[in-house]
Parts: sequence; C-alpha cells; structure tokens
Amino acid sequence: MSRVEDPRIHLATLLAAGIFAIAIRSDWQLHLLMLLSLLYLFAHGRRSQSLRCAIGYAAASCLLIVLPSGLGTALMIVYLTLRMLPVLMIGTLLISSPPGAILWSGARMRLPRQVLIMICILFRFSSVIRIEMAAIRQGIRARGILPRWYSILLHPAMAYECFVLPLIIRGLKLSTELTCAAQFRGVESRRPRSCIYPVGVRPTGLLAVGLYTLGACMILWLVKGNV
Repeated sequence: MSRVEDPRIHLATLLAAGIFAIAIRSDWQLHLLMLLSLLYLFAHGRRSQSLRCAIGYAAASCLLIVLPSGLGTALMIVYLTLRMLPVLMIGTLLISSPPGAILWSGARMRLPRQVLIMICILFRFSSVIRIEMAAIRQGIRARGILPRWYSILLHPAMAYECFVLPLIIRGLKLSTELTCAAQFRGVESRRPRSCIYPVGVRPTGLLAVGLYTLGACMILWLVKGNV
C-alpha cells in the first residue's frame, strides 16, 4: 500500500490560502494567488484538475468583465467564487484524503471528539454532494424551472435559490444518517485511533507548504494594491 500524505500538510496550506485570500487587495494579487494554487495542485499530481480550474477561472474572469454592471447579484456571486477558488482548490486535496487518515490526524492533533464527528460527517457528505446536486438538477428540469443551460445566467438569483435551499434540506437529513453511521463505526471510542493507511510527512510536502506560504507572502507584500 502506497504511503499517504499526512492531511495536516494540506490543512496547513488550506489555512494559509484562506488567510491570504482574505488579505489580498487587488485583482493582480488574486491572479497570482490562483497561479500559486494551480502550481500546488500540479505538484501533487492533479494535472487535469489544475487545467480544469485554470479554464474555469479564465472563463469566470471573462464573464465578470462581460456582464453589465446592472446585474449586481450575478456579479457578486461570480466575484466571490473567483476570490474563494484558490481556497477551494486546496480544499479538494484535503477532501480527497482517506477519511481514516483524516480522523487519525485529527486524533493526533488532540481535537475534541465532537470536532472529529463533525469532520467525519463533513468529508463523508462531500463525497455524495455531486450525486445530490445531480438529483436536484433533475428535479428542477422535471418541473420546467430553468429549462435551458443559459437560464442560470439569465436568472442567477433563482438558480441560487433552487439549488441551495433543497441542498440544505437534504443535508440536514443526511447529517442525521451519517452521524448514526459514524457512531456505529466507533467514532466516539475513547481508545487511541489507528489507521490502515501508512500516513507520514514527506519532505516534499513540507517544502510545498513552505514555498506556498513564502510565495503568498511575496504576493501580499511585494505586489502593490493599486497595480
């Protein structure tokens, strides 16, 4: 069995990405932070995913320029998505880690048991989020709401409401089921947690975190906000 990267490496990078995504002040800083996150994905073997994220970021940036200023809600949604995309990209690496390795790392960090249960539910739910979204999309089309692919662009507020509200309701139901499943599998056990995966910290992982943080600091302090 191949060695699994310690999820704490991706967690440290995720925290750094979140801090710098909030601290940046200009579009150029956002572009450079996005490039840095793409390189981080590429260094961890996610070449196809980094390419898709780059294409999506470029398309959303062009859409932000093309959309008229009167569409306040649509512009806000696109801009917030662009600003948080570097954080979401790093988060995909953390989510893709085996749940057992994530719980093992959480136990090594002395996290409270309630937090471990929440993490277990969160990462288990993330694996079925695409299935739930597909079911919601089929239900919307069956009712004749947003019949065309471009209807989301014409009615962004309605699309947001039609997708998010059913997902929240479905998530509340799934959280109860996943909590019962986690308790059945011994997530509340007080004994030291083990892991079937050989988890370890690689020197390349530490180097990637250090280079990412250093590059983000250079972007934040060397690139002026009025560029």
